[in-house]
Amino acid sequence: MRVICVMGRRFSGSTILGRILDASPDIQCVGETLPIRQGYANCATCGGRCRCVDYGRLRHVPAARFYRELYKESGHCVLATTDKPFRYVKALTQPQGFEAIFVFKSPFAFAASEKRGHPRHRRHDGTLVFQPLSVGEALQGVCEYYEKALKWRRPAVKHFVSIEHLAIDYPEATRRLFEALGVKHPQGVIDVSKLEHHFAIGNFDAMDSRQFQPDCRWVSELTDAEKQEVAEHKGVQSVYRRLLTKSIV
Repeated sequence: MRVICVMGRRFSGSTILGRILDASPDIQCVGETLPIRQGYANCATCGGRCRCVDYGRLRHVPAARFYRELYKESGHCVLATTDKPFRYVKALTQPQGFEAIFVFKSPFAFAASEKRGHPRHRRHDGTLVFQPLSVGEALQGVCEYYEKALKWRRPAVKHFVSIEHLAIDYPEATRRLFEALGVKHPQGVIDVSKLEHHFAIGNFDAMDSRQFQPDCRWVSELTDAEKQEVAEHKGVQSVYRRLLTKSIV
C-alpha cells in the first residue's frame, strides 16, 4: 500500500496540487478525509459529495485502518490525501508508512493568507469563522509548522513543492513532480483552470508568475509596513530558504 499525504498550511496550494496528482492514472486523491467524513467538504476527485468512496461505510473504521480501507476502495496504485494536521496523519498512517509532500509559498503570500487567522468556530453550513492575526503572529505559525516539517521523521519519504514554481513553469514542474514520485504522467497538459478551485483564476496559458500568484488578491491587501515586517522577519525568511533548497519543484 502506498499513501501520499499532501501537507501544508491553509491556503498553501495543497488542494490544487492534490487535484493535479489525481490526474495521474496511478493516483487517486481523496482530498481532506476528516472534513469529508464529517460531511463538510467536497471530494478533490469528483468535486462534489464523494461518488468515488463510500465515506458512510468508512466513517466508523478505526483510525489505524482508515487509509488501508480507503486504499482498497480506491482501486488505484497510489492513494493521495490532503490531510494536514500532523497528529491526524500520524494516527491514520499507523502502522503502515507513508510519503509526505509539503507545499509552501512565498513569505508574503503566507502572511497575506495567514492573517485571516485560526478558525474560531464552524457555521451550520460548514463555513469557518476566523480570528484575525497580526503579521507577526501569522508568520510565527508558519515558521513553527515548516520547522516541524523539516525535522519530522515519520514519513518514509518527504518532498517539498513550491506552489509559485509550479505556476511559473507548469508543464516542466509537473513532469519533474511525477518523475520524482515514480508514477505515470497524465497524457497531455492538465487544464488546471477547470479544476474548480479558487487558485484556478490565473492565466494558465501564459504560465507567468506575474499572472498567477497564489493569494494574489490577499497579497495586494498587505500594507507597506506589513510587507516590511515580512521582509525583515528572519525566522520565516530562513525557513523559506531552507524549503527552497529541498524543493523538487
